[in-house]
Amino acid sequence: MDIGKAKNDGAETHLFGNLLVRSEYDDLIVWKQILEESRTREQLKHLVFVTDDEKEDWWWIVRSGGSKRLGLRPELAEEIFSEAGISRFYIYNSTPSVSCILQKGSLISRSSKNLSSRFGM
Repeated sequence: MDIGKAKNDGAETHLFGNLLVRSEYDDLIVWKQILEESRTREQLKHLVFVTDDEKEDWWWIVRSGGSKRLGLRPELAEEIFSEAGISRFYIYNSTPSVSCILQKGSLISRSSKNLSSRFGM
């Protein structure tokens, strides 16, 4: 079992402060936070999202001669472009080279309490 995760009536949950959240809603909560944060920062036009999540709910994956990850799912891209006014949204996994570049560029923070601090904005 991962640290910060608990079993509750057969459903996996995460504890965020005093709030117990079912794991099936984790990605939705993160996405809604990204949208909300993007909406409140009018000057924000470019966004970088780094995740180790490999599931198809984030990634546009094409299966042709093997699986190929092409980027953010098209419906998520459409949502953030239309609802939050973002003109460029980049999604990466945290390979060592990406992590190093982002840390040197001050785009990422170790804080997990505030979404905006993760993006260094």
